[in-house]
Amino acid sequence: MTSKTFSEQGIPKRYKEAHISKINQEIANIIKKSCEDKTLEKGLYIYGPVGVGKTYTAYAIYNYIKDLKLPIKMIKSSRIVEASKNSYYSSGYSEDVSENKEILKDVKEYKGVLIIDDIGSEKLTEASIASYLECVDSRYEWEYVTIFISNLSLDELKEKVGDRIVSRIYESSNIFLLEGASKRL
Repeated sequence: MTSKTFSEQGIPKRYKEAHISKINQEIANIIKKSCEDKTLEKGLYIYGPVGVGKTYTAYAIYNYIKDLKLPIKMIKSSRIVEASKNSYYSSGYSEDVSENKEILKDVKEYKGVLIIDDIGSEKLTEASIASYLECVDSRYEWEYVTIFISNLSLDELKEKVGDRIVSRIYESSNIFLLEGASKRL
């Protein structure tokens, strides 16, 4: 079954023009240098308060890497949680269960750069935390590059998802705090 599980669904209009020149220069420089040298070996964990431009940053990175014709996909964290819940608790439609299992499999096995936006913003169950651990652990073990975007520091994320997920993110990511005033207010 082929489903539109990631960014193939399209880039939201607000972020179509997101550009790497308009984001935190330290992050931009890491992405540019890594792509030029083909050395993007470590992911990123970008966090900060609401409205400082984290999702814009994610789409700017996405657009930059995609323009270089390098493999990249993006998914909202809530989609992973939804797929986790619906892969086990479906309304009975086997297509729905299969599609949701396919999404989780794609997250675990996608070899290109994967951006997961808004990690930690969802209400999590033990089952969704277990699915998250499975996804993060698989990407960690295979050393697939993952960029996480969150409103939560790693300590705050640990309170929601536990030590195992956060320790893997910490080891496999450069950590960046985006600060500043909300661009929405």
